[in-house]
Amino acid sequence: MATKSKTIFVCTNCEHTTPRWQGKCPHCGEWNTLQEQSAPSTSRTVGSARPGQAKRLSEVEIKDVDRISSGLGELDEVLGGGIVPGSLILLGGVVCSQFVHTKIVFDFVAICFSIP
Repeated sequence: MATKSKTIFVCTNCEHTTPRWQGKCPHCGEWNTLQEQSAPSTSRTVGSARPGQAKRLSEVEIKDVDRISSGLGELDEVLGGGIVPGSLILLGGVVCSQFVHTKIVFDFVAICFSIP
């Protein structure tokens, strides 16, 4: 399958780039200064990732990670024993407001939302 080459237009006066030709550069206001050039190729395209090797769940190596208690027993239970440092946690509902009010600071990101 042939790929269509992408082009951009670069101003010879200020080097501003635009995806299509215009008579006047939108950045510096000079007339007839946009010249067509080929766009730099992107390093990755859709579908270019190397496929990984599928493993059976029984083959996956389980590593013991030190977890930090949130101070909320139910939340720690849901999280498998506590918060993993460096993790991202999305919280919602009542536990979110309880968690925010505890004012605990750890090495992780918690995103809280509530819908009235």
